[in-house]
Amino acid sequence: DVFGSEDRSFQLLVRLQEGDSEAANIFTEEAFTELFKLHDEIVQLTTKKGVKYSDLCSRFGSDCFVDSPTGFWNHNTTFYEANINSTADVGQFCANPFLSYWFSC
Repeated sequence: DVFGSEDRSFQLLVRLQEGDSEAANIFTEEAFTELFKLHDEIVQLTTKKGVKYSDLCSRFGSDCFVDSPTGFWNHNTTFYEANINSTADVGQFCANPFLSYWFSC
């Protein structure tokens, strides 16, 4: 093992594509759908030796710690898809005073 067996953490920054207006809103249904796809791909990663993301993630209690806007839907794609049908639905989360403390929409 090159890195040992300690927990790992990483940051992933998401930005608008080049050429998008600075006034464009990343808090859209389309953007969050892509963010959930990316989240699901990351947590399903397995090395050639069979080590899974969940084997090395930083823990918060018994769960892997994830600090992401996907947490508003408990990092659960099915729950997100059942509750978000439009960008306006995402915008309702932006109107929440707690959420606006963390994110500006």
